[in-house]
Amino acid sequence: MATRACACATASPSRSRIFRTIAAGALFPYKTTRHFFEPRLPDTAIPLAQLKGA
Repeated sequence: MATRACACATASPSRSRIFRTIAAGALFPYKTTRHFFEPRLPDTAIPLAQLKGA
């Protein structure tokens, strides 16, 4: 399986910002990147009640 990622923000983080963030032990905001899988993963629908163990 192969994956690729792209930046979802309007401006991609610079290489230096990536390394500064890693060095600080920080995380990028949610949805900074988006990952694509090849072959495409199947769609799933699991009810929340099942995930909660109800």
